[in-house]
Amino acid sequence: MKTSRRRHILFQIHCSEKISEGDWIVQTIRENLHSLFGEIVVADSKLYLEEYLESTGKGILQCEADVLRQVLASAALVNEIGKREVSFQPLKTSGTLKTLQSKL
Repeated sequence: MKTSRRRHILFQIHCSEKISEGDWIVQTIRENLHSLFGEIVVADSKLYLEEYLESTGKGILQCEADVLRQVLASAALVNEIGKREVSFQPLKTSGTLKTLQSKL
């Protein structure tokens, strides 16, 4: 069986208030992914939050390479986390975590 390839997404959350819970970000993206593409894509995405810096609003998401475009589309449609209005900006994608960690 072929091993799956992962991709890492460097992103920034723009919000008037700081978002302290990184898990809310992933949960909101998963909800958008489910409503747009269905349950199978959510399961295949293996979406995971690697790092999130509350001070800058930057973080790194990990997902499967096959569903990278769907994850980016779902993330771009995020406009509210909790009850705070936000804007999700993907900055860069990479195959390795080390490349993006230097840009945090």
